[in-house]
Amino acid sequence: MESYSVFKLNLGPAVIKSYTKDRTNGWKQLKYDVIKSDLMDIFGNPVEYDHGEYLHFVSKNTNAKKEIIESSEYREFIQAMNQIEKEYFAVIKNYSKNDGILWPDKFLTITKPDTKQCIISLLEKYPVLNTAFDEISDDDVMGNLKGYGEYGHGRKAIIDSRKIFRYIEAKENILLGVDFFYELKSEYILISSENVSSAQVVSMSERIQAVINAAKMTNIGHVSVNMVQDGVEITKQYAQVTVNLVYPNGAKQVEERDIASRIKVNAANVKEIYKAPKGEKIDTAELAKKLEPDAKHGYLKSIMHGKTSIMKYIPMIVKKSFHN
Repeated sequence: MESYSVFKLNLGPAVIKSYTKDRTNGWKQLKYDVIKSDLMDIFGNPVEYDHGEYLHFVSKNTNAKKEIIESSEYREFIQAMNQIEKEYFAVIKNYSKNDGILWPDKFLTITKPDTKQCIISLLEKYPVLNTAFDEISDDDVMGNLKGYGEYGHGRKAIIDSRKIFRYIEAKENILLGVDFFYELKSEYILISSENVSSAQVVSMSERIQAVINAAKMTNIGHVSVNMVQDGVEITKQYAQVTVNLVYPNGAKQVEERDIASRIKVNAANVKEIYKAPKGEKIDTAELAKKLEPDAKHGYLKSIMHGKTSIMKYIPMIVKKSFHN
């Protein structure tokens, strides 16, 4: 038997409600037909185990950084990124109080659309790069854009391109390929924890999420893949903590009051900020207890102090062997 870390595949509220609101077998259809079909379209045909209850998806795992930076898509992306920044700041430099902000036709009709298309093309070829948008915030790449919020044209394209560029530059390895088991009944993703670090396991879960979210025309839409944990531990005391939660996906998980309230509110993502009185610290032990039900269901996305993760993972580990 092999050890596996458990992660939960979570869908957004709109998708869940579209299949479950007025359908007697909605949950069953969603779990056994819709999700399975989309995963097969994205990752290819799996090997099925235990009467089809578990699907094993696997593809070759390689470091693609060299391939990415040598690709034509990346070269065109770099050219477009440099060009849009050059023209954007030229507009700022040429600003006139009398004439206002003047956007050249070339910028609006060629440079801006070209940059957006180059970003799309690069992400389509290498979906793993979508992880850049989860790991890098707008503030991280704002730099010389600060103070120029009124110059809106092309601003998002510049921010997105900077995130992608920084992500590629910072990563020594950009791994492609996946290896995971998916359990239809529970919507659990099982990732082997044998002879690998916890960071490698989490990285695999992030890769799976990035590839799914980069896929076009899926029925399951944007997803989150979160670790299912045996508990929550925050090792230090802090004056302010930010908690990120996702929409509950379980049909029978409404007994916890806080989880049930999020279903009623219809929030795909929830950010909770806990701030202690001036000069004091939050009781993080009590906060950990409060978050435990979400962690055990796989709905706890992160616990942050500023930009630093302060959640100590206590992963649920299962021993499992699979049978054809």
